[in-house]
Amino acid sequence: MGEGTCVGGQLRRLREHAGLAAPRLAEAAGFDADTVHDLERGDRDLEAEELFAIARSLGVSPMAILEPDSLLGRLPVATRTNGEEVSCATVRRLTSLAELHHVLSLNGHHASIPAKIDNAPRQESSHTWLSYADSLAKWAVAQLGYTDHRNNRLTDLAATIETCMGVDVMVEVREGGAPLGASITDTEFPFILVNADQPTPRALFTLAHELGHVLNQDGCLFHIDRHLRGLTDSERSANAFAAVLLMPEIDIQEIIGKYGRGAESLAHMLLRFGVSYESLIYRLHNLKVINAHGRDQLQSTSWPGLIHALRDTDLSRTLLSARGTRPERRPPGLLTKRCWRGVMDGTVSARPLAGLLDVDVDDLLEGIESVGSESTDAINGDYSSPPDSDEAARSAFDADPVAA
Repeated sequence: MGEGTCVGGQLRRLREHAGLAAPRLAEAAGFDADTVHDLERGDRDLEAEELFAIARSLGVSPMAILEPDSLLGRLPVATRTNGEEVSCATVRRLTSLAELHHVLSLNGHHASIPAKIDNAPRQESSHTWLSYADSLAKWAVAQLGYTDHRNNRLTDLAATIETCMGVDVMVEVREGGAPLGASITDTEFPFILVNADQPTPRALFTLAHELGHVLNQDGCLFHIDRHLRGLTDSERSANAFAAVLLMPEIDIQEIIGKYGRGAESLAHMLLRFGVSYESLIYRLHNLKVINAHGRDQLQSTSWPGLIHALRDTDLSRTLLSARGTRPERRPPGLLTKRCWRGVMDGTVSARPLAGLLDVDVDDLLEGIESVGSESTDAINGDYSSPPDSDEAARSAFDADPVAA
């Protein structure tokens, strides 16, 4: 009875949180209302078919019902606490990733790098959301050791976040009006999801914004961001955090000192920081580099005005090229490595790993089967001496360079 009561209580909490009356849940799950009442009171045990039907109807993992104190049990309670309706598809995606984490952890495949977000400074009563965002961002910069990555700042920042903070970062296309980003802020499995279906500058800001949520630890374990407008102090703080992280004041002053206060200076800031024109103008105003009139004038002129004002053709071309890009798909590095180990020892099937890598399952299985004990020796072999003859080198061009 004790175990049944525990499961029943969690079932009731999840149902009430979803805003469903018992008859509505029963109808959605395909059985009568008395069944739901009996299960919630703990009058009988929950059968497997009922468990999966109820979980599917509530949009949660079955483990959320069976293990209320687990990560999967905590997440559903937090999905609506950021003030807006959530994307069911995005919630399902993050829930499936949390389930994969749960299975891997149960079988000994824990995160190889412990999350360091517990060490982030907490907001004190004396802090405003703006001052707290500033101190949090400066702490993050120190942890990341992150300065200037001009080639692919989004990819570099994502990798640095994983390496230095133990927070998984995934970039993938989420179509159909999906949110710009989402995050799990629970310290057991901190995770950031960035929608690749947006310009790279905005995706970069989204990544930094979600990191702000992860580090903030404001009590909401699940953030879904359809947009980045600051409608709450939590969202305003995440935006301010992202601005300080991506556009350090010292770098701004350095560029102004080198190029002055004009179009060339703005162009070099955009290229160094990788952000959007709008984000840069807001940052310059917040730093009091420009006044409110200057902010409004620059916003009304917008980036085409900047391109028109530039005399350097190469600089203009580089800016235009950067603006039109979309981010590349990126699997979560830490989770992918754990999943690979799980596949190799039989903990999980190859399907979730194929999903993370976005490859065909059969192709992945074929590759895994070809991995033998001799693979490491082959990869680490010394092939530098003696060098091939010129004839052997030329014959290499006879092969198909893109053959599977």
